[in-house]
Amino acid sequence: MDHQMSAGDIYEHGLTLKRVQMFDQAIDDFKQAARDPQLAGKAQVQIALCLKAAGRHEETVTAFRQVVALPTLSAEERRHISYQIAQLLE
Repeated sequence: MDHQMSAGDIYEHGLTLKRVQMFDQAIDDFKQAARDPQLAGKAQVQIALCLKAAGRHEETVTAFRQVVALPTLSAEERRHISYQIAQLLE
């Protein structure tokens, strides 16, 4: 990835890769984007969603649990992610 791209551009590139089911590459982009505090939560959620789409359920649960621990989440976001975790564990 070009080092001159902004975190937002890298995040958007990750979304494009996710849409074409290039999950490992998308995860790499989201990890880079997560270094930006303003995008960290959104990028971490996208990482978990990529893992879920790739059928990597144990890693997905771990990733979602890391997201739930972020202090920037709203109560509604926390509930939604907790629901996702419960579905995966079911």
